[in-house]
Amino acid sequence: MKIPLRYKFFLSSALIALLAVVLSYAFGSGYLIRDKEAYAFETAAEAAESHARKIADYLDARFKVLDVARGIAGSASLGPEQKKDLVRALVSASPDMSELSVTGPTGEIMRITAGGAAAARVCAAPGAPGERRGRSIVGRPADGRDLLVMSAAYEGEVRGACMAAWADAALPPAGLFDVWVFRDDGHDLMPSVRSDERAREAVRRRVTQRPAAVRRGTFNLGGEGPRLIGAFSAVPGFGAVVAAAVPEEKVLGAVRDLERNLAIVAAIAIAIAGLLSTVIAARMTRSIAVLENAAAEISRGNFDQQIALWSRDELEDLAEALSRMSTELRAREHALKDANVRLVQAEKLAAFGQLGAGIAHEIKNPLTGMLGYVQLSQRVAGREGKVGEYLKTVEGEILRCKGIIDDLLKFSRQDRSAKGPIVLGEVLAGAAKLVRHQLMLMGVEIGESYDTGTLQAWGNANQIQQVALNLILNAGQACAALKSGGAAQRKFRVDVSCRAEGGAAVFEIADNGTGIPPAAAARVFEPFFTTKPEGQGTGLGLSVSYGIIKEHQGEITFETRVGEGTTFRVRLPAVVPASTAANA
Repeated sequence: MKIPLRYKFFLSSALIALLAVVLSYAFGSGYLIRDKEAYAFETAAEAAESHARKIADYLDARFKVLDVARGIAGSASLGPEQKKDLVRALVSASPDMSELSVTGPTGEIMRITAGGAAAARVCAAPGAPGERRGRSIVGRPADGRDLLVMSAAYEGEVRGACMAAWADAALPPAGLFDVWVFRDDGHDLMPSVRSDERAREAVRRRVTQRPAAVRRGTFNLGGEGPRLIGAFSAVPGFGAVVAAAVPEEKVLGAVRDLERNLAIVAAIAIAIAGLLSTVIAARMTRSIAVLENAAAEISRGNFDQQIALWSRDELEDLAEALSRMSTELRAREHALKDANVRLVQAEKLAAFGQLGAGIAHEIKNPLTGMLGYVQLSQRVAGREGKVGEYLKTVEGEILRCKGIIDDLLKFSRQDRSAKGPIVLGEVLAGAAKLVRHQLMLMGVEIGESYDTGTLQAWGNANQIQQVALNLILNAGQACAALKSGGAAQRKFRVDVSCRAEGGAAVFEIADNGTGIPPAAAARVFEPFFTTKPEGQGTGLGLSVSYGIIKEHQGEITFETRVGEGTTFRVRLPAVVPASTAANA
């Protein structure tokens, strides 16, 4: 299948365009990554601030429970057992409270455990009133349980201290983000449910080493653990900070995969475009070089060029066209050489004709003298007897030679362009007379059948006679060729005739010779085309005859059968005699 060059260029351009698009996306992915990072930082900051508010509310609600316990312990109207029952009821009403320890105004201590007496204690005695001031987050117990220990000391009218352990110390994640709560000194208050230790430690160091005045911010952490994108926000009023972070891979993984895939596609596109362009360019330049060399050879006259290309495109068609042109030029070169040879031969014949006319003119004068002496001898010797008979024979031959010379001189005259009424039979008879002896030497008879007096045509007698001579000689040579080819016992004949037909004067030259082969029939009127052996014809006779008849507004046609003969028919404008026109 042929692929046109325009499609090859289109394919290369498409690959280059694809490469440009891929590179554009590859560069654009950097902006997309930065946009994703900014979005991740913004979302992390929102998550940190939101959890900071939630943690503040969470801690405030639990400290309010401690405030109630402090109120019970410091009440002067309640007895010890009543206080203990109320504190136990408070612990029962708080399902997430694991343990509560209360110190009253007078120093008495109540310790209530939600799990019963057998539960391990995590809350130490809160201490005497006045040892602590305000609220405090102690942190996680030393035994590692997921509990948050909180304490509060009170002054004023109702003195006392409380310490409680709460069981809901793990924070749920916020979407993609892991969330931690750290005390300002770095103590872990509320771990993330799903984060690993390395991530927790990296975040703890980052947020607890910040300056105290910095209440919120963002961070991007790397190192041995996973790369994290996050933000932090301080818990107002409690000396704690909330951090929210997400692994960078979760935020930028899809973008980085896209960037990596685009890089792979770009590399493949570059490789394919480069390879395809190289192959196409190499094949094109190689084909163009072959065509260039072939054109150079043709310009030097070497027409034997058969160019073989397998490019399957317009260059292959061009190579085939150059091959056909080379073949045609070679054929025309040979034809031109043959034409030059025949033209030289024709010029030789023309020069020989002029020379023959001059010689005939020179011979005519001695013949005239000889004829005079023969006639004088006849008067002296008489016309009787042997001598008279001999002189009469000599006189006849001299007159015949003189007639041939007169016809040659008449034929060679140059004033052939003048046209007028001609007696067609007389012109044909003169042509037959000129070649009769030559046909006789060939062993060919000549037959004549025409009206020598009444049938007239419009034309130039010398030119029409030239046409008749060419046709009669060709007919005789065709008969001689068949005779020499093995048909010697056959009687060969050339018939010359003329007649009036449909307002035209028609003459025919018919022979029973070789005939014209079908392959040559279409070319018989071409200049320099001949079927005769080398040296026996110039190929100009029929072409010149065709031109003469066309100039006379006539028509020349032929009918032929191979091995049976050929008939040439010439139609000329007829001239109606004046006497005939008057009678009409």
